[in-house]
Amino acid sequence: MPTSSFVNGNSFERNFRKLLHSHPELRSHSEDLESRLEAVALDSISLIFPVPQYRVKPGVLIPSITDIDLLVFDDVSRSVLVIQHKWLIAPDTLRASISNDEKLSSGVSQAVKSRDYLRSDHSFLQDKLGLSARDRIGGIDAVVVYRGLEGTGFLGPSTVTIVTEVAFRELVSRSDSLETLWRLLNLRPDQQEAKKNLQKLDPG
Repeated sequence: MPTSSFVNGNSFERNFRKLLHSHPELRSHSEDLESRLEAVALDSISLIFPVPQYRVKPGVLIPSITDIDLLVFDDVSRSVLVIQHKWLIAPDTLRASISNDEKLSSGVSQAVKSRDYLRSDHSFLQDKLGLSARDRIGGIDAVVVYRGLEGTGFLGPSTVTIVTEVAFRELVSRSDSLETLWRLLNLRPDQQEAKKNLQKLDPG
C-alpha cells in the first residue's frame, strides 16, 4: 500500500501502528516508519492551506527551544498559526492511555514555547517565512492537532486548543482566513454538533 494512501485514517492504519509498536520483530523499525508517516501526514495537512493565500513551512527549528511541525502564514489576515502534530495509538491498557496524554502534553508544551518565542521575535518568523522586514505580522496562535479517534482519559485543561485531525480539517474548510479558523477553534462547533448528535441518539 502506498504511504500516501496509508494516512487516510482508518482501522487498518490504527491496527498497523499498534502492531508496529508491539511486535518484537517490528519494533526496531518503528521509529523510522513513524518519521516517514509523520512527514506524509504533515504534507497532507499542508495541502488544506492553498497558495497563494497561505505560506506553509514544515519542520521549523527554534534553536535551544523546540521545533515546529508546521508553520502557517495567512497573507490575507497576516496571521500565523503554529501546528504541533501528534499520533495517538488506540490504548488497550492504562499505560497506553497515559502515553497518549504524555504525547499531547508534550505537544502543548512545544506549541506554547513556539508561540511565545515567535511573538517575541518577528524577525525570526519573517526569515523562516521568506517575508521582508517590512511585512506586517498579525496575531500568532498555536494548536495541537492529533491523529487518531481515541480520546484521552487523564489530560486536564490545556493552555492551547487540542483537536483531532478530522475536526481540524473540517474547521479549516469553514474558514476564509486564520483569524476565522482561530475563532472556530475556540468556539469548537465540531464539539457542539457532536453533542447535538448524541442528544438525538439519546434524548435522556
